[in-house]
Amino acid sequence: MGKGVPFNHEQKIRHLTVDLNKQVNHNMFDVIREGKYLRTLIVVGSSENCVPRILNDFGEKFPRFVISKTSTLSIHTCKNGIGEWANLNNLNGELLISGLEHVNDMEEAVHAHLASKKFLEKVGLSWSGSNEQAEQIMEHLKPPTTIKELTISGYVGMYPRLLGSPDYKKLVTLDQALNLYDFKKCTVVPCLGLLPLLENLSIKGWDGLVSMNCSQFCGSNTASFRSLKKLHLERLDMLHRWDGDGTCSFPSLLELVVKKCQKLELVAHKLPSLTKITVEGSPSFCGLWNFPTLTHVDVTASGEWIWGSWSSLSSPISITLSKLPTVRIPSGLRWLPSSLQRLDISHCEHLESMPEDWRPCNLNHLY
Repeated sequence: MGKGVPFNHEQKIRHLTVDLNKQVNHNMFDVIREGKYLRTLIVVGSSENCVPRILNDFGEKFPRFVISKTSTLSIHTCKNGIGEWANLNNLNGELLISGLEHVNDMEEAVHAHLASKKFLEKVGLSWSGSNEQAEQIMEHLKPPTTIKELTISGYVGMYPRLLGSPDYKKLVTLDQALNLYDFKKCTVVPCLGLLPLLENLSIKGWDGLVSMNCSQFCGSNTASFRSLKKLHLERLDMLHRWDGDGTCSFPSLLELVVKKCQKLELVAHKLPSLTKITVEGSPSFCGLWNFPTLTHVDVTASGEWIWGSWSSLSSPISITLSKLPTVRIPSGLRWLPSSLQRLDISHCEHLESMPEDWRPCNLNHLY
């Protein structure tokens, strides 16, 4: 929206982009304030006068506020950095902060007063480049303890101290999801097991993670992860094993997703409530011997280990197999569990035939 472009308040404008790198139309603020139908405001660039006014005047108007290098709070061009929105305590909904590699030091993180924004439900913190101060910035850029979902991506420090601190464990309302993506240098997963209400945990793209164990991940506590229902592990190229100590059991975990974990061989952790597992692009996976309660199994492009685990599936309801290298189904497996209702075998290009004595039993779907 530049100089000379006419707007009136009665227009049904739903999406508006304001480029602060150009001369701004004088009635821009009226359009934003009076626009009954306006749902999306994208602010490109930065201005010492416009940025604070937009955020202070209209922060409550939008349920989702995106802050990035090229929009309202350009960390490397704003005069006061991320401290420019220190007093915007009425921001609500979802806040995404990218370009954190441009934050100079922990003082900027402290001045942002992110913890005081109590009305936020979701917070995203993102790095897209290196930053020697990343650990200190993360430690002091504390999300409010009332949020329900936290996403951290591209973190370039050695260890995210915030995730293991007493303050982090106060995030008792973090019940929807914790997403930790593309951590570049971390070799240890922080102790996350003491978040009492967390239901969904996703760990993706950790380049240096080799193993997981209870003392680090769960906290060696029988009450660890007591509410966690879904765990998603993806693109963990160096991960070999996930060990348990016998006392920690993930009592509520219903679904485990393992995708593109090329070297993951062993999941030795006890998962007594697991009913659904998805394994994709993980040919080294050892099998399903530790998960007797499984009812839904989905295996894609992950070798032939499924046939060695076939007999351990005591009561499966649905089995989906895709892109396996199998030529012939082993002769000792020519039976289908009576509980099985759906069997889907697809894109197995080398499979010559199905065993003739595989009777449908209670199958409702056979593909």
